[in-house]
Amino acid sequence: MHRWLFAAFALSFAATASAQGIRALFTNVQSSSSSLLPGGSGVRYSGAVDSLSVSPNGQRWAIGGVVPGTNGYAIVTGQGRSITGSTLVTQTGVSTQTGDGGTWTRVERYFSVNDSGQVAFSATTSAQASNANEAVARWTAGTVVEMAREGGSVPNRPTYMIGFNNDSTMILNNGQVFFRTTGTDSGLNKHSLILTDGSNPALLAVMNEAVVGGPSGSLTISQLSNGRAFITEGGALFYKTSTDNGTGQGGYIGGGAYRAIEGQPYPGSGFSNNISFVHTDFGETTMSRLTGHYMFGGSNSGTPRIDWMSRDGVVIAQTGQSITPGSTEVYTNFSASGSGANTNTFHAGASNNLGDYVVGGSTRVGGVNTFAWVLNGQQVIAREGDQVDLDGDGTLDDAFLGPATGGTASLASAAQLTDDRTFYFSAPLRNAAGASLGRGMFSVQAVPEPTSIAALALGAAALLRRRSR
Repeated sequence: MHRWLFAAFALSFAATASAQGIRALFTNVQSSSSSLLPGGSGVRYSGAVDSLSVSPNGQRWAIGGVVPGTNGYAIVTGQGRSITGSTLVTQTGVSTQTGDGGTWTRVERYFSVNDSGQVAFSATTSAQASNANEAVARWTAGTVVEMAREGGSVPNRPTYMIGFNNDSTMILNNGQVFFRTTGTDSGLNKHSLILTDGSNPALLAVMNEAVVGGPSGSLTISQLSNGRAFITEGGALFYKTSTDNGTGQGGYIGGGAYRAIEGQPYPGSGFSNNISFVHTDFGETTMSRLTGHYMFGGSNSGTPRIDWMSRDGVVIAQTGQSITPGSTEVYTNFSASGSGANTNTFHAGASNNLGDYVVGGSTRVGGVNTFAWVLNGQQVIAREGDQVDLDGDGTLDDAFLGPATGGTASLASAAQLTDDRTFYFSAPLRNAAGASLGRGMFSVQAVPEPTSIAALALGAAALLRRRSR
């Protein structure tokens, strides 16, 4: 039996109980309607469908992926677990619609949707010189407004100029837009985080300056990492940076303080070894948009190497740990042959506003490597080998989830969890023979495990008995 098929078969008992109704939203499978962009143009996603945003209330989503053409990229938005009624927001080569007379020559994979369906994104326009062509825009039901542009000034610091790389784009429910920029201050390179209403951009954090709200004498910010900065509706920040202690060590800042720094043990973790590096996989770093539950991953020094995922400063999963209580399946960073650690264990993390979380990681059981997404450390809600409804017609197709490893821009392991426990995630696809079909964005809604259902039934029965007395 094919090795991949055997792994899926051997683990199907867990998938059947807890991962039901996995539906594709958009994919790059050319034979499937799920690759067609909305609008009737006939254009299909042709490369990785790799980026995702879900609104604070969990009702709306925006998805991005590669389309044909130079720097081809397209963003679509919709609601729920179906692409019916979805809308094309923008794509490379179309009019900017901002009134500058240009087209978007590049659309970035950094975008965000809010509860009312507005989408903010970063892109490059053909209408401006190369030192002023990077823009941040806001789309509202077909109307596009420019919110910020390369070379623009910041009123609360007139010497500061917005830079040529603008990412980590997020939109709040009030329409304000947040982003990271590689700007300059009096000619000196200074990355920063900016919040703007389109007229009055304000600096929230600046390279080589003290952490806003941080304790006296704390380390200042050195670099601000692209694509790894977040803001809540209430204005709380969480972002990846480097310290100014001369070592270039990376870390994460939340609530005005460093939460983890390379070269030091992870505070409160119980680990004695230092952090060798905090992870930069796009899918591992996230923050819930209303309540600020943050997640990120890292690896410790030493042999064997221990990778871990944390939520709100607490380690929730690590290499060698059972993926659910009592399971013989453990998280692993070993190669498929088991010859040694050669990959990160974890590639996806998501937390909703209520505190539920999902961890996606490489696992090993019975000498076989596979991949699983686990809810709250208790329930597998999707795993490698699970069958998928590719076209949204209610029928499972010859399409099965592959391992969602790889955190580069082209293989991002996007993940978002809503308050009703609908999990949106990216993964590769394979057919029954194990051949690659492509990659896509999927959804699954967690259902209670049989033991949970039994407990609920017992509780309901007890309640009825009390009421009948």
